[in-house]
Amino acid sequence: MFILEVAPISRGAPKDTLSYFSAEEAVAGSIVEVPLRGKNTLSLVVRCFPAEEEKSEIKSMSFPLKKAGKIKCQNFFLPQFIESVRETAKYHAASFGAVLSHLVPDIVLQNISKFKNPKEFAIKRTRAGEIFVLQAEDEERFANYKSLIREEFAKQASIFFCLPTIEDTRRAFEHLGKGVEKYAYMLHSERSPKEIIADWNSIVSEKHPVAVLATGSFLSIPRSDFHTIVIERENSRGFKSVARPFVDARFFAEEFAKKTSSRLIYGDMLLRTETVWRHREESLVELAPLKFRFLTTAATHFVDMRQKQQEEERKEFTVISEELKSLARDTKEQSEQMFVLNGRRGLYPSTVCGDCGASVLCLVCKTPMVLHHFVLSGKKKNVFLCHKCGEKRSADEKCSFCESWNLTTLGIGIERVISEFAHSFPEIPAFRLDADTAKTHKKASEIVRQFLATPGSVLFGTEKALVYLLDKKVANTAVVSLDSLFSIPDFRINERALGIIVRVRKLASKNFLMQTRMEDKRILEYGLSGNLADFYREEIKEREKFGYPPFSVIIKITLAGKDKIKVKSEIEKLLKLLEDWQSAGFPAWNENARGFYTMNIIIKLGRNEWPDEKLRLILTSLPQQFAVAVEPETLL
Repeated sequence: MFILEVAPISRGAPKDTLSYFSAEEAVAGSIVEVPLRGKNTLSLVVRCFPAEEEKSEIKSMSFPLKKAGKIKCQNFFLPQFIESVRETAKYHAASFGAVLSHLVPDIVLQNISKFKNPKEFAIKRTRAGEIFVLQAEDEERFANYKSLIREEFAKQASIFFCLPTIEDTRRAFEHLGKGVEKYAYMLHSERSPKEIIADWNSIVSEKHPVAVLATGSFLSIPRSDFHTIVIERENSRGFKSVARPFVDARFFAEEFAKKTSSRLIYGDMLLRTETVWRHREESLVELAPLKFRFLTTAATHFVDMRQKQQEEERKEFTVISEELKSLARDTKEQSEQMFVLNGRRGLYPSTVCGDCGASVLCLVCKTPMVLHHFVLSGKKKNVFLCHKCGEKRSADEKCSFCESWNLTTLGIGIERVISEFAHSFPEIPAFRLDADTAKTHKKASEIVRQFLATPGSVLFGTEKALVYLLDKKVANTAVVSLDSLFSIPDFRINERALGIIVRVRKLASKNFLMQTRMEDKRILEYGLSGNLADFYREEIKEREKFGYPPFSVIIKITLAGKDKIKVKSEIEKLLKLLEDWQSAGFPAWNENARGFYTMNIIIKLGRNEWPDEKLRLILTSLPQQFAVAVEPETLL
């Protein structure tokens, strides 16, 4: 008889570890099924020992030990992987089982018996694990990656490319899988269970070194000869999970690289400000000299729409400048293509009452409604749509506060841009790619294919379109407006905006045009010139001034509930419990999201003060209704 100490692989497990008895002996790292809350749950064996060793303690227990189910597989995960999960859970103030469930693909857990146990791979490292950085344009980065694959294969070592999204994974595989097709593998959640099982088993049993291109959860593949791990598109928000336990795959990859003494490489066209700071302060190694200025052969054009409107004494608000119209004519006449980016979906991002100033809000979550133009029952109608919860209602309504019909639309949405463009150029073929028109990868790819196959055409898109155009060259590109982006009070917004501008500019082979109504144009000027050095210098100085990362570690605690008074009361109680740390409570930016009143607590710690064990124990003991995010993507 044996006692198994196991960690349930579940986001709702009551404790990090639970004990069961078993007739079978299991080594640490094995997977076993245990009864938990009325159903069988897969769990990781943390420790196994003979029951005789703890006989007296077992007899004194106030509850009987339950029997564990069948051991599904022995020694499934690498010890270094388990240790890295533990460190990641500690840093993110989350349970071990919750983090493990996030870092192992669901398809693996659901079909555990179909996956092969790993063969033994001796960990032989010729160097200690180092962290490298690579900031360069896409073509240069991928050229470096191809060299890395050849270098690792020559050393009889494998390489893992960790990508933030499925589309990034597909794109990287198209570039890097050529020439090594037999030993290159692509894994992501949209592949079929049969394909994932076959490739996983092939990777585990293949004696030759392999190159794996996958999303973060596939770092759980139990192969120990990954001497190099590459975090490609390091600046992407896709590495951070949007649901609990809010794990950052970049953090886990770095921990895993440390445990296995592997080389870790952060690569992107625009690295995160935190990473550039680490490069300077912590001596992260340059894989190649970092590029802080990107040149282009395209002519760049800047249009100040406020000044233009004043000079031309226009009373009517226009979204397309004469310069952009001229570029569209040239595109048509020369049978080229043009991509036009706009930051927001819909016709108008917001609507307010012209008499009392009240905003038109979603009835469910109180988010500002976006005006769209839909065809309903064969008729064209303006409709209010909530981009947060999906509520849809007719735009034929009065102000909910003063009952005035004087509703005024504000901002620039992509539908409005297309409508104004079609009015001026009905003869130019126009395509649109955003979350409303391309809900699947297949649909988005088809829109881009048709656009590129149509001479003299224009593609209108939001930020989503950029992922599908990264490898393409378009003669002319333009940004109609990113101004609404800067209305978001978030300390990372400048970095995000600059990334968009730099990528749209890079797409252009002949002309790049930028429109704005902003007074402060420094970020736009950095994007127009490809000047990253001055941007980083200013951004780091600004973050240091206000104590934002990388000069601090920020923890956000969120509580939402139907009862506003109760939510405030619970937040006040927690703030008293956290009085030993620098903390503040406030309503969320969208405090009535989805019909729930929402408040946040922000805790700001010194860079070397986290993990704080006392604080971590408080955070991990909070009831489930509190959501804890360490180093959140947004403070809102």
